[in-house]
Amino acid sequence: MKKVEGALTADSFYKAVLLLCFGLISLNAFAGIPTVKIQIAPPAPIEKNSKHHAEFYTGADWPEGYVALTFDDGPHFKFTPIVLDILKKYDVKATFFMVGERVDFQPTAAIAKIQTDLAREIKRQGHTIGTHTYNHPNLTHMTADQAMDQIYHGIAAVTAAVGEISPFFRFPFLASNAEIRDKVANAGLTAFGWNGITLGGKYGNLAPFEGHLKKGVLITHDLQASSIEYLEQFLMQMDKYGYSAVIPVAQK
Repeated sequence: MKKVEGALTADSFYKAVLLLCFGLISLNAFAGIPTVKIQIAPPAPIEKNSKHHAEFYTGADWPEGYVALTFDDGPHFKFTPIVLDILKKYDVKATFFMVGERVDFQPTAAIAKIQTDLAREIKRQGHTIGTHTYNHPNLTHMTADQAMDQIYHGIAAVTAAVGEISPFFRFPFLASNAEIRDKVANAGLTAFGWNGITLGGKYGNLAPFEGHLKKGVLITHDLQASSIEYLEQFLMQMDKYGYSAVIPVAQK
């Protein structure tokens, strides 16, 4: 990220907060399913009035068979512990894009306490933590400045719960526009997309084993029972089909 200089404007203040909050999570390789650690470079700054805009990071340039498991919308007091047990069983690390309000006294203080402890356990187990706004709105339904407030609020809540996190972010519903994507990039955040495949939920499938895309960032959710079913099936077959688990790490 860039060093913050000049007057302490609202924008520079937020950037300073980001610099203080974000640490680089170094994850160790493990035995079992073949694992690859891939460093993700910070996004290039987008100049004002540029014809080129920031894009989602999807892992499209990874070698065939390299896939990263990512979880959105959690942590969830009921389902996230099961997800963690499955990941531990297969010795796989993942990236969790957390919603800020889930660790910030929502929907109740008692549940938020449980979910905060879960978020800390996710970090303790060596998974990567990114963010997913504060309360999961469609950011294209507001101004770019309002969208950034949502993003910063989510970062602040998750950081308050677990400490240092990665500068990785995912748009709710993957809904964005060029203006907001550019602001996200200029804040030093890498916006993750996906490779078109999700495990569980409305679009649940095992498409990687059916001749579709066989690399990149997979989306699933740690607040859906169907995701757990598909996750177990996927991990059981990864090695058989020649897949390697990718651990995205923020480049120093």
